[in-house]
Amino acid sequence: MNIRRFMSKKVVAIGLAAGITLGLGGAAFAYFTAPGSGNAAAAVGDTGTWGIVQNNPATGLMYPGTGTSTITYTITNLGSGNQALESTDLAASVYSEPNSGDVESNGSDVAGCLATWFTPVVGTPTTAYGTSIAPNAFESVNVTVTMKDAGVSQDACEGVSPMVSLAASA
Repeated sequence: MNIRRFMSKKVVAIGLAAGITLGLGGAAFAYFTAPGSGNAAAAVGDTGTWGIVQNNPATGLMYPGTGTSTITYTITNLGSGNQALESTDLAASVYSEPNSGDVESNGSDVAGCLATWFTPVVGTPTTAYGTSIAPNAFESVNVTVTMKDAGVSQDACEGVSPMVSLAASA
């Protein structure tokens, strides 16, 4: 009988110890909730710049009132985040001498060949306008140039390669 009594005290003691342990363990997972708030500022990057270079020599010939010459440019996102080109971001122009309006060809002004006789038109980039361009990724875009028939001798423009500038404002 002593063994039974001892066993039942031992069983009771183990059961009591287990119950206390579980009770304390349950207390460790109890918590309170309370309202609170905090403010912090996030950071947004700035727009980067675009790198623009001419791919190859122009293709096609233009004459007063007819023909076109096409220049292909590569536009590279030099920024650290995604950027997109919009149709209003790209503008092409023909270089001209500020005082006379003569075109520049191969680093020299061409007297009597007016920049206003040439019309550059920017095409659509390889992917559509508004498409995100990753950092260091690039797009290609064509600029097509035509020459107006001015109704006067335009002989000064024969064999000239007017310098065409493409700028991105984004």
